[in-house]
Amino acid sequence: MKEVVGAILVGLALGYVAFYAMKTAFDYKLSILITLSVVICGYMASQLMDISGPLTMVSAGLVIGNTGREFSQKNHLDMSYMKIFWELMDEILNAVLFLLIGFEVLLIPDIRSYWIPGFIAVVIVLLSRYISIKIPTLIIPFKENLPGPLS
Repeated sequence: MKEVVGAILVGLALGYVAFYAMKTAFDYKLSILITLSVVICGYMASQLMDISGPLTMVSAGLVIGNTGREFSQKNHLDMSYMKIFWELMDEILNAVLFLLIGFEVLLIPDIRSYWIPGFIAVVIVLLSRYISIKIPTLIIPFKENLPGPLS
C-alpha cells in the first residue's frame, strides 16, 4: 500500500511543482529540462523512499501532460517541441531496448535447441492476445464500428 499510494502522491506533487515551474518559464528548452529533471530526480527519490518509481513517473507525467495541455491552449504556449522531444526519446530508448534484447540472444549457448519452445511461446502470446481482445468485445459490444487500419 505504501509503495502504490506513496508513489501516486509523490508523482502528483512532482507533477504540480514541475507544471508551476514550466508555467513560469515560458521557454520550451527550459520546460524540456524541467521534465527531464522530474524524470531523473523523481525516479531516484522514489527509489530512496522505497516507493514505485514507474508509478511515480506515470502520475507526474499525467499531471504535466493534462495541465500542460490546458495551459498551452489557454496561453498559446507551444508544447510541440516537448512532444517532439519525448517522442524522439521514446524511439531512441525503444531502439536501445531491442538492441539489448538482441545482445541477450547472442549469449544463449545453443540457440537451435530453443526454436520449438520459442515458436510455441509466440503462438501462445498471439492467441492469448487475440482472446484478451475478443472476449471483452463480445461481452461489451461497441455501439458503432471502429475503422480498421486501412479505412
